[in-house]
Amino acid sequence: MKFLVDHNLSPKLTAFLEPWFTGSVHTMELHFERTPDKDLWTYAADHGFSILTKDTDFEKYSLLRGAPPKVVWLRIGNTSNKEVM
Repeated sequence: MKFLVDHNLSPKLTAFLEPWFTGSVHTMELHFERTPDKDLWTYAADHGFSILTKDTDFEKYSLLRGAPPKVVWLRIGNTSNKEVM
């Protein structure tokens, strides 16, 4: 499994995940900072990524569209990126 780490999470998270989830990438690395969620969903599905996010929108996409991609939704409230890393 590899993750597409959503822009609402720290880019440092990909380095942390790399030993266990090789090939994970942050949306900033792909220049997707302002890409709509539906386009991120499609990219993840087309390229074999699971989405790692704290955004509720992807949970809604998952319920409406099903997998792929799978979604890991971090339910950590209004937490800063610094606190997550």
